[in-house]
Amino acid sequence: MSLMEHSGGMMDYRIAIVDDDKNLLESLGYMLNSEGFAVDSYSNGEQALQGIRRSSIDLVILDLCMPNISGFKLFQKLKETIPSLSVIFLTARQEDFFESSGLELGADDFVRKPCKNEVLLARINARIKKPTLEASNGSPGFTEGQLEVDIDRRQCFWRGIIVPRLTKSEFKIVSFLARRAGIVRTRDQIISHVYGEGYAIQDQAIDTHKKRIVKKFKLIDEEFDQIQAEYGDGYRWRESIRSTNIKVREREMSISA
Repeated sequence: MSLMEHSGGMMDYRIAIVDDDKNLLESLGYMLNSEGFAVDSYSNGEQALQGIRRSSIDLVILDLCMPNISGFKLFQKLKETIPSLSVIFLTARQEDFFESSGLELGADDFVRKPCKNEVLLARINARIKKPTLEASNGSPGFTEGQLEVDIDRRQCFWRGIIVPRLTKSEFKIVSFLARRAGIVRTRDQIISHVYGEGYAIQDQAIDTHKKRIVKKFKLIDEEFDQIQAEYGDGYRWRESIRSTNIKVREREMSISA
């Protein structure tokens, strides 16, 4: 199936839907188009890979069980060329293994079919329509010990080195914990901050994000242990002796995909 374009005038956000269910492509595309999104629909993984690479896509809704190439494999290929791309898995697979695997890979969300349109729309809006993070005091960044957070660029530096490939959700979690270092943040608080109030997601998803965050920080510092788990409650960022809000200095650094 070739790419289908749902046009609807001036639209600020473009979403790609990748699913081999043609009825779902049509109905979901119509719903998103009516909400003001531009939508590109693909029923073939290879076509989706080529089309998304050429387009300016804000978010991908991706099925796991695709012909020719699995959703997980397609996700990895997309992230290799567009590391910052937001992806929501939408699948009929009900096993927790698939959800944890998707989040481990770095997906922004995992939604099970069938899903009400208003629920999916809320999750989409939580990913692309809300600002990534706003500094509470108007400062474009802050430091906490050896951590430096650049709000404007959505980057974290540990010991002066950029932490590679943090997803939007991971960046929000690090910033949320570190800004109030030493304070325990419950899983519900973290979910509300990252995804919005009333967002339905399993607590284990936060644990999965935490593991990925630690893994990325350990690429820089094998002894990294700043995120402390509080049994049955949540997480805290270990408080450093010195921390201060600063204006993050301009950096021109890049990480190869």
